[in-house]
Amino acid sequence: MDKLANHTLVITQGYLNKDHDMAMRIRSSRLFLGSVNQGMKFMFAFKKKVEKRLIEIESPVERNDFYDLWPSTIDRVFKTRFVILNEKEIWEVDFFEESNHDSYFCMAEVELPEGQLSPVSIPSFISDNLLYEVPVGNAGFSSRELSNHDYAELTLKRLENGKICSKK
Repeated sequence: MDKLANHTLVITQGYLNKDHDMAMRIRSSRLFLGSVNQGMKFMFAFKKKVEKRLIEIESPVERNDFYDLWPSTIDRVFKTRFVILNEKEIWEVDFFEESNHDSYFCMAEVELPEGQLSPVSIPSFISDNLLYEVPVGNAGFSSRELSNHDYAELTLKRLENGKICSKK
């Protein structure tokens, strides 16, 4: 995966609210170009689905604000993201990890322009390993849901057994 990636992010994020219809999240991201550490970025995000649109607002936060808020977070996510440019689309391949860096779930996604329901093409390194193409708007595959290891393992078992998981 390293050889395909334009860059890699090591991400730690946690949610500040219990409401799953709206998310308030803090995230730290460590950027790597190859094996060279390019530094860290700290962000706050607000996400809410309004009618058929997902409104997402992100803003940088100070390092000390992130660390002061971290003890208040729930549904914590640790993941390594490989960012890959394929044709004109940017694919993100996330490996969800335990705090000891053991991976327990892998998911690839592409951000689509509003109104576009599917990617132009799925890269072969993804399509060759694809268990399920998640419909746009399926919240069952959000990072927040997949932060629950039991849920992620059950979802993976259902996918491997051909039972499609749907959570809206």
